[in-house]
Amino acid sequence: MGMTNSPGPRAVTIAVRHAREGGPLSKRAWALREAFGVESAEETVSLAPVSVSLDGITLVTGFSGTGKSSVLRELSRLAKVRTVADLPPHGPTDRVIDLFDGEVGATVSWLGRFGLGEPRLMMSRPEHLSDGQRHRLTLARLARTGGGDGSEGGGGEGGDGFDLIVVDEFCSNLDRTTAKVIAHNFQRVCRSLRLNAVVATAHDDLHEFLSPDEHLRLDFDGTARKTVGAYVPGRRIERWIGEEFAESAGDRADYEQLADYHYRVEDERWIDWENLVTEVRTIRVGGTLAAVKVFCRPFPREFEALETLRRINGSVLLQERVIVHPAFRGLSLNARMWPESGSESGSGSSGVPPAEPERKTVFAQSALGRLFPFHLRAGYRAVEHPSETPAREQIDLAAALRRHDPGINANSTRAIAALLTALPEEGLSEIRELASAAFVIATRRQIVFLAELAGLEAREADLDFVGRASLEAARTADPASLAVLVETATPFRMAGFIRHWSPEHGWRVTTNGTHDDEATPADPATAPVAAAGR
Repeated sequence: MGMTNSPGPRAVTIAVRHAREGGPLSKRAWALREAFGVESAEETVSLAPVSVSLDGITLVTGFSGTGKSSVLRELSRLAKVRTVADLPPHGPTDRVIDLFDGEVGATVSWLGRFGLGEPRLMMSRPEHLSDGQRHRLTLARLARTGGGDGSEGGGGEGGDGFDLIVVDEFCSNLDRTTAKVIAHNFQRVCRSLRLNAVVATAHDDLHEFLSPDEHLRLDFDGTARKTVGAYVPGRRIERWIGEEFAESAGDRADYEQLADYHYRVEDERWIDWENLVTEVRTIRVGGTLAAVKVFCRPFPREFEALETLRRINGSVLLQERVIVHPAFRGLSLNARMWPESGSESGSGSSGVPPAEPERKTVFAQSALGRLFPFHLRAGYRAVEHPSETPAREQIDLAAALRRHDPGINANSTRAIAALLTALPEEGLSEIRELASAAFVIATRRQIVFLAELAGLEAREADLDFVGRASLEAARTADPASLAVLVETATPFRMAGFIRHWSPEHGWRVTTNGTHDDEATPADPATAPVAAAGR
């Protein structure tokens, strides 16, 4: 081993020698010796001395048998590294979320960096994940640092410091699209947290996505060809997406194609397609649907007889749902799907400003966004959501539900419907009365909130009318409809985000290749995507 002592980049010099095992030959092996005149045991130099950096990201490639794994083994002997073998085994009842120390919110945010920020996935057993998901999870565990929140480099899960992460067979058994996405996400995390890594693979298609600082190409003759790269943030991923990812208008069929990737079960991710949906945007890669986003008006058209609701509908658009195919999570696709009107790139080389849309504000709300605010990297800014301060009537409703069923998921329509069906008439009447009061106040607060986003003042007469209609709906609803009203009125904390249309750029997000944890609303970088909405 040779390690540089200069104040510059650290490196070790590695020379790999293979010592093959000797011993007596079998009868059949002896026949081969006689036929070809060769001996079976002979120490050979498989790789001439080569310097491997301990700083930045190093990619080692070459055909199988050229010594990639041997280089990593020798590197593990000479430097303090972290490998898959250092990860503690998971227990028989562990879920993905259990494999990380620290607060749940920090873990959700951390997993989101690796395209794993989906609630049902995080609640899954590791052995139930796909190959691609397991590889993402392994990298997330390797890169997890001693700080417990993934925010500082230099330590392992147990807090032990290490020089670098070493990964053999990096993305080797994955389809190449997934491999490229994972390579891009991995380098982004390493660079944002100043983690050093050496990864090896037999594939030669990851260089531009991993953007290594050094690339060692090994050959059968024992030579290693080294190239040093100048990392340019986002260069290749932007070109790849720009050339091969096509955004276009979509429809309900596109949404249904990806709907099962949303974390809410089918009857709880219901969308009123007839009365609310205004537009569907999609992104395709070749023949594969990669992402879909659904936009809605806040209120059905028949409610526009009320001036306040009509003006809100004319000013605000809701981002109702975003779903990204699991293979493409982490590519910032959320920031690339916007309403068609006003979506042109703006005053670019053509100098043509984007067409001005009717609605200049997009509002998104997300439970996941409370823990992993991915909307910020799509140009949104956070706003206080009404659910952060629930009304007394809503709190009373939630308490009554849990009094009847302490373990109920009060934000599941299915669970609430089952409870209401099982309640005696007295209990059902209690829930209906509490739900009526809570639904009225929740509806009123939502109208006032959206009006404020639009810069409007809600008319008291309109609020009173909606209040009376809400009260009547709750008091006369059948059990199935009542379950929906109860779920709507029960406190469920969500994060709120808004994005305003810009005369310069339209809806588009200006990208500057910033790392996913360094974006600012003024010049936002794109970031990992996960399913949005309640």
